[in-house]
Amino acid sequence: MAAGAAPAADVKELLCARWPERREQISQLLGLIGEPHDHAMPMFVHGPPVTGKTSIVRDVLGTLGRPFAYTSLVDSHSPRLLLDALVEELAPHLRGMDEKDLRCDRMADLVSILRRGLPPGNPAVFVVIDEATRLVDWKGADALLPALMKLSELTERNVGCVLVATPGWDAFRSAAGARAPAPAFL
Repeated sequence: MAAGAAPAADVKELLCARWPERREQISQLLGLIGEPHDHAMPMFVHGPPVTGKTSIVRDVLGTLGRPFAYTSLVDSHSPRLLLDALVEELAPHLRGMDEKDLRCDRMADLVSILRRGLPPGNPAVFVVIDEATRLVDWKGADALLPALMKLSELTERNVGCVLVATPGWDAFRSAAGARAPAPAFL
């Protein structure tokens, strides 16, 4: 996460220089992310394994200077660990919250923490969840996935979820009620 953002005119060229042959995908991500106060829409980044999907997403958000939380479901292998990891990563961006205020056992806790810790009208904040296909196997995924896709609505703050996975969105269809996010193929 970068402390400051590079000027908008230079961001695309800077990223394209770091990621040769990825101009089209970088342009697509920059378009989906938009400006700091644009609505943070849910996104789904997918593509073949070991192609840099996660690294590009993190680099784009960092270069733009956008606050984001990152976790991989390889490490955060349960809903509780996922939610804790997201809150821990977002803690520096949450205002007026002590460590005791950051306990996150359930999705409702995450919503409450973000609602209290992010000011109304906040610039976009993103949660990036890598290896997101693992969500499908979790007990309670049918409720968790739709909630992640509606974080902005639930929190009444400008928060978007970015799921990163190898297979396409069809792998998530079993999560009833999950709205399809904006897709990006990397």
